Amino acid sequence: MIDMSVARYLAAHYRTSRQFAATCGISEATLASLVDAGLAPAPSYHVDAQGVLTSVVFGKFADTDAAPGAYFHPATARWLRRALQVIARVGLADAGVELRCRFNVRFVAVLRRIDRELLRIEDCFAPDGTANPTAIQSRCDVAWNALMDGTFGLCVRDCGSVASIARKELLQEHLTRYAALATIEARDIAPLETLLAIYADAAMPFAPPEYLASSRKRLVENFGARLRSLSSIASRPHAAPVRLAAAEEAR
Repeated sequence: MIDMSVARYLAAHYRTSRQFAATCGISEATLASLVDAGLAPAPSYHVDAQGVLTSVVFGKFADTDAAPGAYFHPATARWLRRALQVIARVGLADAGVELRCRFNVRFVAVLRRIDRELLRIEDCFAPDGTANPTAIQSRCDVAWNALMDGTFGLCVRDCGSVASIARKELLQEHLTRYAALATIEARDIAPLETLLAIYADAAMPFAPPEYLASSRKRLVENFGARLRSLSSIASRPHAAPVRLAAAEEAR
């Protein structure tokens, strides 16, 4: 991915504001007004006339080969179309509240399903499933803001899906905690490899200049290599059960 040009990356994965507006059947002016009102996700990248790429997450990168403009993830069209439907039904003034409420309902349902079926969300749910409303609302707020400011358009492959957004974010948290550990139990390696594969499918590739600072680099590439090394150590014939330290992988 680092070897790909910025122009090729954006062309492969994003749409200019003109292209995106046309796909959604609206004008660029209407698109801009919906973004400004917080009713549709903002673009994830901007390129200025000097070729400076501004990433909503990683900041500015000079001397790129990309054409000037704003770049939207095509999957965010789902959110824009929902916004248009809600505006048509309740009016512009009330659309923001309606959209936020609908998002929260879906996001909470997904959190509960992930806690039950994929991995525990300990700040939101007790072992018996009892919810922590304050923690859940905090997660909803963070997710909504990240959706609207273009962050999820940058880092989530299917950013039009609440389930995909929540799954990617929670897996990233979980895997990051394990990646920071000096020691990983042998029994945890296979489950972590499974979760890492799900995460790899859920995350975007990231633009070339930001890849080295991305979660994909840290988790899929670096932590993935560590897990493969530890898995190889653990599978050696007649190996005694051990706690596998990070230092072992460097041998």
